Amino acid sequence: MIKVKGKWEWNWNVLDEETRFLIANNLTGSRFIDDARQVFKKAKQVATVKPEFIVSDGLWSYEKSIAREFPSNNPKSRNSTKHVRLESFEKKPNNNIIERYHNSFREFDKVRRGFKSENTAQGISDGFRVYYNFVRKHKGISNQTPAEKSGISLNLDRNRWLSLLKQSMKSKV
Repeated sequence: MIKVKGKWEWNWNVLDEETRFLIANNLTGSRFIDDARQVFKKAKQVATVKPEFIVSDGLWSYEKSIAREFPSNNPKSRNSTKHVRLESFEKKPNNNIIERYHNSFREFDKVRRGFKSENTAQGISDGFRVYYNFVRKHKGISNQTPAEKSGISLNLDRNRWLSLLKQSMKSKV
């Protein structure tokens, strides 16, 4: 949850457990099925493979949104995406990796004391996703970025952020 114009909004995130690559994020004012579906629709546009399973917390909106966004005619089929709802944080599987991302974003957000508009909040969240995936190295994945762990090599210089910005400007022209 983040504050936007003094009210709480929900920042939905989809993260690949193995590479820690943040695939998609989306900001909504509520936590209904259609809100959950929005982030899964974004994730499907980015991901190249249908997930075998999705681990989530206990929010009931996930169950129907996953079933609608990743349908299968045969739930026992190997192509079916299974939803794993967490029983507790201590048992496996758990969502500790996404919670670690949430803590990183929370620290980033805390100094800003909330956002003035939904557009600003979504833009900052999108920018933080780029930083998290391409600039920030993670000790949990051998001091690599999630992009590097995913096999995405951009050959960034020592100042990774500036190098990434320069490369993005070249590709736009």
